[in-house]
Amino acid sequence: MKAFRCCCSNTLYFENSHCLQCGVQVGFDPTTSTMVPLTKDSPFQWCNNGLQHGVCNWVVPRSPAGSLCVACQFNHIIPNLSVEPGVPAWARFERAKRRALYSILQLDLPLVNRVADPVYGLAFDFLVPTPALPVTTGHQNGVITMNLEEASDSIRERNRELLREPYRTLLGHFRHELAHYYWYLWFEKPPVNFDLLNGFQKVFGDQRVDYASALQRYYTSGPPPGWQLTHVSAYATMHPWEDWAETWAHYLHITDALETAREFGMSAEPVASETAFDPATILLPPPLKEEDPSDFLDIIHRWSALSPALNEIASSLGQRNLYPFVHSTTTVTKLYFIHQIIQLAENRAQSLSTAPVPAAPPVAAGAPTPGSVPAPAPAVAPLPSEVAPDNRTKDLHTAQPQAIRKE
Repeated sequence: MKAFRCCCSNTLYFENSHCLQCGVQVGFDPTTSTMVPLTKDSPFQWCNNGLQHGVCNWVVPRSPAGSLCVACQFNHIIPNLSVEPGVPAWARFERAKRRALYSILQLDLPLVNRVADPVYGLAFDFLVPTPALPVTTGHQNGVITMNLEEASDSIRERNRELLREPYRTLLGHFRHELAHYYWYLWFEKPPVNFDLLNGFQKVFGDQRVDYASALQRYYTSGPPPGWQLTHVSAYATMHPWEDWAETWAHYLHITDALETAREFGMSAEPVASETAFDPATILLPPPLKEEDPSDFLDIIHRWSALSPALNEIASSLGQRNLYPFVHSTTTVTKLYFIHQIIQLAENRAQSLSTAPVPAAPPVAAGAPTPGSVPAPAPAVAPLPSEVAPDNRTKDLHTAQPQAIRKE
């Protein structure tokens, strides 16, 4: 995350909506990745979810009124805000979602919602479980479902202990489920690049292994002995899909944390140590094998220098380790595969011209893309937002039961 400054030179943070020094209202402009002042002369205003509910600090052009920002345009079902846990829980999830999407935007990865692409577009459902209708965090066919119960620290901690997950956060949920979405977008959307798919299978395993059986086996027997040498987490051992998702999440944890450290002046220079990885051992199958891993390994070695310091700082403050994971040559190779796939997507995005944006249905609220001045055309068509009535959940995307990939 970048370090931001107010017009008065005071430090601003990503979630700020006001400067605590001069009092001016501020918001995040995703087009320029800056915090902008929202004065009476500003061409911007907060997203409608910020104006109405106080859950978003991203900005949109001041006209037309009632616009949703580029992050909120992906919301499909929001919780019933008149009942518990209501606005506070939704706000916590929105903060995590914006931080996750910040990384996606920085990486210039494709982001299209289900108005522009009803089959492969992205959508978020924020649901509160009831005794009759349980909710499991997961992804299916572009729809990411979030269980709002986990906004509660006590519930999330209970699940962390129950599921033996040393790192369980709202941000981690979004990064993990977004990984499933990009798998769906890159490996299931026709035309499938079978060279890349074969490469994936050689690095992560065969995704055609029955998922339900793998899930049952994992929760019955746990991870295999010695899993730390081959996987970034115990849950990653469950199925190649989960290995991909957990590795993707770790890649974003690492790159975002390193950017934050650099922006705040913390040294994260690679140092000679026993954990240094030899480029000759970080080998990928075709069609990625010809790439030089040196730049990628610079990221890993900087993280190897910084993460122990972060863990010691946390321990000094009486907190658990911030990054309780150790990497091996195998896990670094998997991270390198993620790095290369993202680089391919970035290069493809930079080479393509902007595609026309489909017109939104009449019921949708229009929202131009934020920019230095109000832009005439949105980069992402707004998604019709639904509210789950009477605190019940509903699935508007498919008549089939959801096959959840994350417990």
